Amino acid sequence: REFGQVVDSLVCEGTIVSGAMLVGTIAGLDCYFHRFASIENSVFCGRDRVGRHCWVKNVLADTNVVISEGTTIGFDPDADKKRFPFVTDKGIVILPKGTLVPKEGPIEIAQDMVSMLEQDPSTSDIMVQAKGLFVRSTRHSNDAIR
Repeated sequence: REFGQVVDSLVCEGTIVSGAMLVGTIAGLDCYFHRFASIENSVFCGRDRVGRHCWVKNVLADTNVVISEGTTIGFDPDADKKRFPFVTDKGIVILPKGTLVPKEGPIEIAQDMVSMLEQDPSTSDIMVQAKGLFVRSTRHSNDAIR
């Protein structure tokens, strides 16, 4: 795809759709969707990055989230449940603030978010069960990953 395409989506100020396809998606401030990425039925809150050749569907991403080049999310519910700590019953993958999603392997959650999620009664059990699905980053969730 030479030009970005945005269909039935809301794209906020400063967001760049560089040869990506957004369908039914909300993109907050200063997001960047790289060439050949396809994003469908998702919400990106702001300052997020989606790499080249990513296939992303049904994702709710807080700020400063980076999805690395070649990553696929949302097309195999069983694989998503094995890889991501937070997946709703309807298959929506939730990515906490400052998360880095590599193409393969465990995701990297910002250190302050891990601490908060472990202490919150509504997510503490999930964090215990999710050991091995994520690693604790040395970064703070406010630090943008470029």
